[in-house]
Amino acid sequence: MTLKWTDFEIPLLEALEKLNGSGKTSDIYPVVEEIMKLNRDAHPKEY
Repeated sequence: MTLKWTDFEIPLLEALEKLNGSGKTSDIYPVVEEIMKLNRDAHPKEY
């Protein structure tokens, strides 16, 4: 599974919306992962 930056565009915007428009990267990434249903154990090379 290869992800491109465009695959993250909408989930990133959705995550920012959930976080009231801003946040630290460390707060945003977990929300994006949840929205995209990413599993770090299943795809370790993507991380």
